[in-house]
Amino acid sequence: MTTHSPLSILSKISRLSFTVLVCTAGLSLLFSCKKDVEDPLLLSVNPNVLVMNIAGGTNLPLTINASGPKNLQRFKMEVQRNNIKTVLLDSVLNWGNKFSFLYNYTIPTSSANYSQVIVFTVLDSDGNTAQTSRTMNVAATATVPTEKTGMKIATKHSANSDAFDLLNQEAVMSALVDASLQDILDVPNTTDAAILSHSWKSNNNAKFLSFDGFNYGNATKESIEAAFTSGASVSQVNNLAEGSIVIVQTNRGGVKRYYAIQITTVNDDTVGDNDFYLFSMKY
Repeated sequence: MTTHSPLSILSKISRLSFTVLVCTAGLSLLFSCKKDVEDPLLLSVNPNVLVMNIAGGTNLPLTINASGPKNLQRFKMEVQRNNIKTVLLDSVLNWGNKFSFLYNYTIPTSSANYSQVIVFTVLDSDGNTAQTSRTMNVAATATVPTEKTGMKIATKHSANSDAFDLLNQEAVMSALVDASLQDILDVPNTTDAAILSHSWKSNNNAKFLSFDGFNYGNATKESIEAAFTSGASVSQVNNLAEGSIVIVQTNRGGVKRYYAIQITTVNDDTVGDNDFYLFSMKY
């Protein structure tokens, strides 16, 4: 039988107590560290698709959620396109440490494909930020134009309306209205003012492009503008006949507008004064 001296027993008790003390201190430190770790600031956006292919004009519902250990102070949405930033939303928050809301975003239309990035940022009261983004590859869209039919202008000699106001879609008499309203004017025939010259000009600097090959039936706003920019415009268009198509650009009030005009009837009566053009227009 082994015997231990009182001193030996005391030494073992001391070592055991030290071990227990160290372990207890370690556990306390461990739990203390765990308690000091806070939940992170979180931000999520649905649809949860980082890169999406989408058509212009689409309404895209965006569900946005954010939460964190501190009160949230600010939320911001920015669109970045062609190196230009546009702020969609910049809000000061008073919703505590979390929020959730729905933002209905309509994708801008364009006559050409483009890409853009929407950046979402949330800021808390300690200055911490969370951020996410959505990249959108946007497909070009076609805008159906408005069409007017049965438009009519005559020769000046006929004492009927010999000019046309495209913006207000009405025939006018050049002698009675301001020149700024005369987008189209029948050019008087220098040989015989009673008959059509088959030429148009403008009294307010509208520009013309003769384009008989233009697909008038399937025209869109984008195709009308593209047609005009595809050729060299002139201040007077000649040799007009039934079936002729003319693309017109006006610039009234600094706003450029584009019109496709298809002549449907040319009444060129060499006997009387009742000469006129009938035409349809899309814009």
